[in-house]
Amino acid sequence: MAELIPLPCCQALEPCPPSPKRRKCDNKVKLSPTDCGFTVPEGCVCDDQTDIGSITIRIRRRGTEQFTLEYPAWDRNEDQDIVFLLDDLFLNEPEGRYDVAVFVDEELCGWLEIEKPKCKIALGKPKPIVRETLCFPVYEGNGCSLFEDVQAFKATLCGVLEKGVRSIPLCEEDKDTLCGLSLCSPVELVLSDGCNTEIVSFGKCEEGEPIFERGVAGTKQARFPVVSTLRFEWTEKNVGYAMVDGFNDEPNVGLLQCE
Repeated sequence: MAELIPLPCCQALEPCPPSPKRRKCDNKVKLSPTDCGFTVPEGCVCDDQTDIGSITIRIRRRGTEQFTLEYPAWDRNEDQDIVFLLDDLFLNEPEGRYDVAVFVDEELCGWLEIEKPKCKIALGKPKPIVRETLCFPVYEGNGCSLFEDVQAFKATLCGVLEKGVRSIPLCEEDKDTLCGLSLCSPVELVLSDGCNTEIVSFGKCEEGEPIFERGVAGTKQARFPVVSTLRFEWTEKNVGYAMVDGFNDEPNVGLLQCE
């Protein structure tokens, strides 16, 4: 476990203090090119968990004085570890070692270290978040009349999508598109932020708001940031609805009509 001062009980320090010259292995993580963030146990000795919205990290290259990037804690995972997602501003930085200062309400609480090696290597604590992707078949030609109106659907989230929410934050134009569909069976759509993938089921709108069943087809609900995508893919269930004769050596979507 990373040795952080208990988070609700930190002492205020200077904004850019010198980082420790040596750190234990448990305070370090090595990211491979396929990782998109990391988790860290909280290590809190108080009764209540720290408010996730008060936790941030600031990153700078080791040997420099000023922090160049800052990220808020994004979520807690199933083990209640703190989740930090990293974007291309950091992931495109050159290989090397980076200081990570953990702050709560602008108070410095401890230090971690990220190393970006030149090749993929074994992971340690804190644990990297491995990118979760799903592969879907691509069908050419006219496709399937069952999903003819929705096959080209692709939307970008206009707000953060929280876990447990059935209404996905879509722009009005995309809501109108979904609510204007004539579906004779539910359709599965795929949410992705480049790190997490979740399949949702859509079948109806209520007062102009599309309603979704979250985390279907064996996927888990996740918290998705703005600019995540929601799009139609040929999931196993979508293919099953559309197939007439099932899969052959060369899969082909049948022309199942709505009755």
